[in-house]
Amino acid sequence: MDLSVIIVNWNTKDLLRECLASIHHHWKHICHEVIVIDNASADGSSEMLKNEFRDVGLIQNLENQGFAKANNQGALLAGGRYLLLLNSDTKVLDSEVDKIIDYMDQHPEVGIASGRVLNADFSAQNSFRRFPHPLGAFFRHTTRLVVGFNTPFHKKFQLAHIDKNRIAEVDWVTGAYMFIRKNVLENEKPFDDDMDMYYEDTLLCHTASQKGYRIVFLPYAGIIHYGGASAKTIRSSAILKSCKSSVTYFRKTYGNRYSDIYRQGVKMAWLALTILFYFMEWIPFQSFKQKASLFQELFQRRNEI
Repeated sequence: MDLSVIIVNWNTKDLLRECLASIHHHWKHICHEVIVIDNASADGSSEMLKNEFRDVGLIQNLENQGFAKANNQGALLAGGRYLLLLNSDTKVLDSEVDKIIDYMDQHPEVGIASGRVLNADFSAQNSFRRFPHPLGAFFRHTTRLVVGFNTPFHKKFQLAHIDKNRIAEVDWVTGAYMFIRKNVLENEKPFDDDMDMYYEDTLLCHTASQKGYRIVFLPYAGIIHYGGASAKTIRSSAILKSCKSSVTYFRKTYGNRYSDIYRQGVKMAWLALTILFYFMEWIPFQSFKQKASLFQELFQRRNEI
């Protein structure tokens, strides 16, 4: 079998149906299997799968195991030479998946790859980036929440200069659409058990890179990624999860000292921004009040990271 497609689902029944239908329509020509791990959805996703997609393997979790652990569950059952981690909020657009498989067959030094990812309006979505640095992640979780992400530094992190119509070697690719050579994995699991959501794909690519494998973007096999369908959570909770995962990532890649400095620095910055926006609340703009409330909650929940 060439490919095992692993999809983690949490309350995205309609999007999952569209995703599976697009796989069935476009990928009939390759030998593949699809494994769905349902994280205790309450929207009837499992029943839909049993009734409409009986050839799809289904793991039903009694509680939400998170993105990383659920993908690990699927990987342990996978029989393909390659794994494809695919988000449930995606739609396959063409039949070019064999081009990615052929490329990885011809280039055994490539351990992980991603294909072309588009937004719902068919504009290009960035599916690869540089490895994060503690300083960059510090700004991402603090001051960039104020000034936004459209900065030259952030564009450099996103490798915005890379032509998305050409093959490119990158640092890491998104776990929303990630092809993995099986012998890259340790204990047959793609993700570290200490990770939940955010940075788990980054750590996997870092580990593969340390082993000598290349990580590449391939301009084939287009998908639409609607984005964030399962992660529609309170913004502060998403920031806290991302920050907690970044601490784990830096601990595993930079060591305890740097990760501790990073963690304490973020907490101090949240305190400073809480005080700043407290004294700016008199300014009659709703955005200032929202920022004040956000940083106050982040600081109150600082021990969660």
